[in-house]
Amino acid sequence: MKLLGLSMPKILECRRFTVAKELEGDTTKPRLVKHFELDLDLQGNRHLTIDSRDYYTESGSIVFRYPGQYCTSSGGYDMYMLTFDWIDEEIDGTVYARNSAKAYKRKPMPVDTLSLPHVFMPEHSTEITSIYKRLSVIYKQPSRKSLTDLQLSRLLYLVCADASSYEFQKLEEYTPTDKILAYINNHYMESITLEELANHVHLSRHYLVHLFKNETGITPFEYIMTTRLEQAKRMLAFTQLSVANVAVECGFESSSYFCRCFRNAFGITPRSFREEKGFSNKIDK
Repeated sequence: MKLLGLSMPKILECRRFTVAKELEGDTTKPRLVKHFELDLDLQGNRHLTIDSRDYYTESGSIVFRYPGQYCTSSGGYDMYMLTFDWIDEEIDGTVYARNSAKAYKRKPMPVDTLSLPHVFMPEHSTEITSIYKRLSVIYKQPSRKSLTDLQLSRLLYLVCADASSYEFQKLEEYTPTDKILAYINNHYMESITLEELANHVHLSRHYLVHLFKNETGITPFEYIMTTRLEQAKRMLAFTQLSVANVAVECGFESSSYFCRCFRNAFGITPRSFREEKGFSNKIDK
């Protein structure tokens, strides 16, 4: 049986265990991950550190670690842990322990063979939980190896599929900057304050400006001004509204301020711009 172009991995351990609530907050010592580890958190919350990056789990979370990583864990939880790898020798039937001194000989394999987020919420949680339950019982039984392989193959298929869906949804999610851009595009004709924008995305004004400029290269105010001026150009070119009315429609507090901003941005007055586009300046008289 093949999985992702490789021979079927071998399960080293699959079991359910809990960490008592009274131990919640304690942090394990950093350990080196020796094999692939795939956890399913059933209840509770964990704070994980994987290669110096922090992650937080909730009920239903999948946690993935691969060989060579360093990790710590804290919190009270109930979970299934699956440890597996592509190994050269048969497992001798002894209970696998993550901190055991025994080291299995691993086949060389690119780490990105299984490219998964370290923590994510799967869509097929009910089926995944059922598979963990079965694997925890049958993986030690040599006579049920074929069934074990089928269950493991199905589990990894679902986990990989759900991880891809999770990553796609993350890319599709609106970031605070996306929300601010959309808000400005819909409200540029109104008076917009920085405090209003910050409240819209539940961020401080200072952090909002930092985040927005880091992602767009300009400040929110600069984007508001650019949006208003570009809309003003369209209205000057394709409507017969007076310059004063264009200023109002585009959110400028006065026509004089509008004319000054327009000239600073484009090096030409609104009336001259309109004349270049073929409209008579009689419109504005």
